[in-house]
Amino acid sequence: MILPMYLGQVNQGINHEHAQKVAAFLQVFSKHSEKLLMETKENVREIEETCRARLQSPWSDIVFHHIMACKGVEAVDFVSAYGDQLMAVTIFLREFPTMTNWPLEILYILNADLGRLAVQADKQLERRGEKPSKLEDCARAINKAFSVCITDRSPLNISRKWGTYNIIGILFRTYFKLKSHNLCKNILRAVKAADLPDLEQFPMAHQVTIRYYTGVLSFFNEDFKK
Repeated sequence: MILPMYLGQVNQGINHEHAQKVAAFLQVFSKHSEKLLMETKENVREIEETCRARLQSPWSDIVFHHIMACKGVEAVDFVSAYGDQLMAVTIFLREFPTMTNWPLEILYILNADLGRLAVQADKQLERRGEKPSKLEDCARAINKAFSVCITDRSPLNISRKWGTYNIIGILFRTYFKLKSHNLCKNILRAVKAADLPDLEQFPMAHQVTIRYYTGVLSFFNEDFKK
């Protein structure tokens, strides 16, 4: 898929608030990304200029850094790929509080890919004899996504609160990889204190995820009855 066509598809998805479509185009580990990289001949500067010419801010910057993250993966430079993915997440989170909840699927995929890249980047850093720090950094970024969701005060039909449990799943997965299970308690306390809809109102996949992790945490705490 040549770059202008790709950007046109992304722009159409944004204009129609078609989150699943946009999320699919912003997934690092996907056939869309492989095809885009195979057919994109532009250099970095040309890619950035084309993104800014065809997409409005902040999407132009988000998509540019997504493409750079994909290029990092293609070059087997996961540290660089992680840096660009983090930029995409940071820019998205800066703008997300001004939106309704339509881009939740995009939030999920950006953060999930950030976690995957952080793991690979840390392995690469270890092989270089450097300190693996990206997964910890990733956890802080995902925690910000959690805060943006759980603190939303918009009416429920457009609330970002509906993304809370999905993001918790991504965050807990990261904490578990860091062997920082104790940090999960802070998140669960925040959930208990928040004015969230009943868990049963959330998608079944979100319910299963949170129940799985709370079950594992209870096991670690030797609370077998719970």
